[in-house]
Amino acid sequence: MSEENNITMGGKGTIEISETTSVAGHNAQKIVYTELGVNNDRFKKMEVDILAYNREYKLTYDTASTEHYQKYLTTFEKMISTFKISEPTFEEITC
Repeated sequence: MSEENNITMGGKGTIEISETTSVAGHNAQKIVYTELGVNNDRFKKMEVDILAYNREYKLTYDTASTEHYQKYLTTFEKMISTFKISEPTFEEITC
């Protein structure tokens, strides 16, 4: 296990996996980490940040316990494999 680090959503946790991947044919970064909860419980989470069409899309897999994380991980991964990201058709708003 690595030391505790600041995680992307602002909490503290231990990063277990940080790897480059792809979702719907677009570059993505997957981070799996655990956070310390109330009563020293550890919660395992995954964030997948996808870059597509000059935008960032964030998918978060968050469960009530490490046991639930393992139980539903395959379902989450199957869901991600079905995602499609279409190029936005609206004009960007500029300030």
